[in-house]
Amino acid sequence: MRSHAIPHLNDARLGPHHRSRRGRARGRRHHHSVGLDDAAVLNPTKSLALLLAPRNVLVNAAVPHIIDTDRQDETMRLLAALTGKAEVQIRRERLEKPPLKRMGWAEEVAAVVAFLASERSSFVTDAAWHVDGGARHGIRTTNDHDRRRTT
Repeated sequence: MRSHAIPHLNDARLGPHHRSRRGRARGRRHHHSVGLDDAAVLNPTKSLALLLAPRNVLVNAAVPHIIDTDRQDETMRLLAALTGKAEVQIRRERLEKPPLKRMGWAEEVAAVVAFLASERSSFVTDAAWHVDGGARHGIRTTNDHDRRRTT
């Protein structure tokens, strides 16, 4: 795909359809497939951002966490089954972690994606936008990640 599509990309925005979740940032016992899925999204996002920047093509990722969807309900049920805890307890525990103490809404993720697809994001590329109610706890830059890797 890369050899066929890239020659035709100029002054474009890629990435609003790229989405990820927080599970890729650190391994978790019940999130191994999420981590693989997220790496499969974020690694090409970063690579494509660097590759396509000279053509003024912007590539970013939206990184939602604990969004109120049918899939989230399935995840709660699965975690309850895996841990033997009640689904209500799982839900309560998961909502204790983000500082906003609630699930996000699909519309909130869509607003970030709409921004990334708009002219207002014309100087934004190679970025992961966390839509997570503050669950990430802090700012982590690419340089921070690279420094940790090399030491």
